[in-house]
Amino acid sequence: MAKWGEGDPRWIVEERPDAKNPGNWHWSEKDATAWSKNRLKELLSDLLVESDAGSARTTEVTVTGEATANNRKAKLIFFYELVIDIKWRGKTADGQACSGKIKVPNLSEEYDIDEVDTEVTMTSDSNKASDAVKSLLRERMPAIVVEQLHKWYRELTQEYSTNLVLPTKQATAAAATSVSAPTTSKDAGAGDTSKPNTGVKIHSQKTNGAGNLSCKSFSIRDTIPLPAQLIFETLMNEDRVSAYTQSQCKVDSRIGGSFTMFNGSVKGVIKDLVPYRRVHQAWRFESWPEGHYSDVVIDLSEAEGKTSLSIQHSEVPESDIERTQDGWRRLQLEPLKAMLGVGGMPFM
Repeated sequence: MAKWGEGDPRWIVEERPDAKNPGNWHWSEKDATAWSKNRLKELLSDLLVESDAGSARTTEVTVTGEATANNRKAKLIFFYELVIDIKWRGKTADGQACSGKIKVPNLSEEYDIDEVDTEVTMTSDSNKASDAVKSLLRERMPAIVVEQLHKWYRELTQEYSTNLVLPTKQATAAAATSVSAPTTSKDAGAGDTSKPNTGVKIHSQKTNGAGNLSCKSFSIRDTIPLPAQLIFETLMNEDRVSAYTQSQCKVDSRIGGSFTMFNGSVKGVIKDLVPYRRVHQAWRFESWPEGHYSDVVIDLSEAEGKTSLSIQHSEVPESDIERTQDGWRRLQLEPLKAMLGVGGMPFM
């Protein structure tokens, strides 16, 4: 039997006291139906549209169908087939009462949320004034509904991303190193005893014993439809990093804390942290000349529930520039997004 960190990662068996799903390899499933129904009812109730033609407000919401969160090879996959029926009540410009229904018949992982249908009908008597209210709903309500559905999906990924992918080798981090309250550059002073002494000496020069070391830089940008807080916490959480890289990792999520990834082939030191906005690292491959560290800055900027992620990687030895750039995309960003349920469907 293969030992932890050795051999084909598909055959790595990790000792877990609860004996659950070693390495997150097996398919596991968690029912998200009840949570989804309750949250969608909250999000889609009491939505208001109004204009000179009148006004209308959503009232009763009914959700049918199923939703599940699944883990396979430490990748989160969400399946859902939901039908949403919403009742609305309104008033015309001259004070007439009117009412009707809104139906979302195809909320499914097979379709982008922006592509869902929103059908508006009227159950009260139809006349010119009430038809104007129905037209108002057809014009404005679909965008509001889609916005609320995006919010539901973001919260779904947050709700089920933590507990479904099980911790790998390390126990839960101690409170002193919890990512929820990392030390930042503003409070990590000279007398800060929480700042660890890693014993790592970082060389700033671009030379080694063999002579000049030619280095290059590159940048990577991506947009992830998830909150910046979730992405930051994933990058700083040892168990989650181990899960999406499918390797043995260690992360001390403090300024000055060290990290290793991919069974020790990548290592470094956290130089600075701005919670939910920036991670600054001294970063190196184990195979690089002794003492040479590259510089990595990961910036996160959130707007409307989506996060723009920027990676600036400098001082990379020219001979390793392609391997390093490919590794960020293929071995880190894509698996991270897949684990959080927003990447492509993983190969089974």
